[in-house]
Amino acid sequence: MKNNPTLLGGNCVYYSKGESKMKKQSKTAQFKATIEKRDSGTAKESRALTLHNRLLEIKKNFIGNAFAFYTTMLAVEKEESWKEMGYTSFESYICLPEIDCGVEPETVKKYIRKIKRCFEIGLEAEEISGVPINKLSMVIGTKKPMYWLEEAKLLGINDLRDKIAVEDRGEAEPEPKVKKNKTMVCPACGAVINL
Repeated sequence: MKNNPTLLGGNCVYYSKGESKMKKQSKTAQFKATIEKRDSGTAKESRALTLHNRLLEIKKNFIGNAFAFYTTMLAVEKEESWKEMGYTSFESYICLPEIDCGVEPETVKKYIRKIKRCFEIGLEAEEISGVPINKLSMVIGTKKPMYWLEEAKLLGINDLRDKIAVEDRGEAEPEPKVKKNKTMVCPACGAVINL
């Protein structure tokens, strides 16, 4: 019987030979099985499997490890590890259910681009680790990214945005938000109550 690829939920699934009841295997499972049969793979195959296994481990605690997830995805993209595992494109690899963290593929690619940009302007992984991606995107567009990276660790997102606008881009200071007190008159006694 021939290996016929079938598309299931966006994943290419192959049927393995030699079993009375055919078993469905993903390309990733086939790749792992091939390496195990040979006892080892090439250096590129081993690296691809290592990166994939790291993504699976990080996914278990995605919220706390989003930065590690995206930097590992950057390595997968840069080294084209997805090719070693039999995928036709990086996009088909990031759509795998086993590494899906509930983030749209376009968002994953956007975050990877932002982290790549951080590295291009000289920021190190240790320096940007722990800084939310939305703050990083503000930092990488500034004249002094190292300074703003430190500020991003201390300030909230709105304060950071305002401070960058004034100090880095020379925009006018934003108007302070004035909170208007609301009052209510008690219908029974006529007392004025501040809300």
